[in-house]
Amino acid sequence: MSLMRVILVLLLLILFTYTTSALKNPSAVYCEALGYEFVIFSSPYGEVGKCLLPNGTAVDAWDFYKGKVAIDYSYCAKMGYEAKHVEREDCKSCLVCVLPNGTEVEVAELMGLSFEETTCGDGVCGIPENHSSCPQDCKSGGEDGYCDGVKDEICDPDCLNGEDVDCINETEIEAVPTITAPTTTPTSASPTNVPTTSKTPSETPGFEIIEVLFAVSILIAWRRR
Repeated sequence: MSLMRVILVLLLLILFTYTTSALKNPSAVYCEALGYEFVIFSSPYGEVGKCLLPNGTAVDAWDFYKGKVAIDYSYCAKMGYEAKHVEREDCKSCLVCVLPNGTEVEVAELMGLSFEETTCGDGVCGIPENHSSCPQDCKSGGEDGYCDGVKDEICDPDCLNGEDVDCINETEIEAVPTITAPTTTPTSASPTNVPTTSKTPSETPGFEIIEVLFAVSILIAWRRR
């Protein structure tokens, strides 16, 4: 009987160790952290994870995570960095973002992704949770690696230029200069502030023509003499 208890305890320890050290699929975590949808398709070779991009294309999730496909939809591209697929010892085959100073950082490290199991609803917005995958823990406008674009008067720090209307409104408010209208003080000489002008003969329409005709008539009369 004691032997059965020992075996049962060992099995429970193994089960506990397995559940506490369980890891999520990195390609699924990366796909969903960007706000895309991770789906599983059945194929003749088994189940294949796909990442549904905003343009409707479904790409192999692992190839997308490694930077082999859809570079334009990668985290690097969203943040304005150059995206590169590299083969090296520390990550075997992976996607790196090239920072402005030339440093190459593996995308999961740059995003701060964690592949450990997390619980939505525990009140803590932990990676890879974001406002899209777990709004209970991650509030709108928070720094969670996801641009929610919600109109809530909070400029989401995860959004690029033009993605969050709240950021656009803040920019417009800062850009509008304050214009002070000039003031005029009326004088007693001109109560209406409208200057009055009088036309001189040279400004009268047709006056120059009359002068020319008058000179021509005098010249003709003088020649007839």
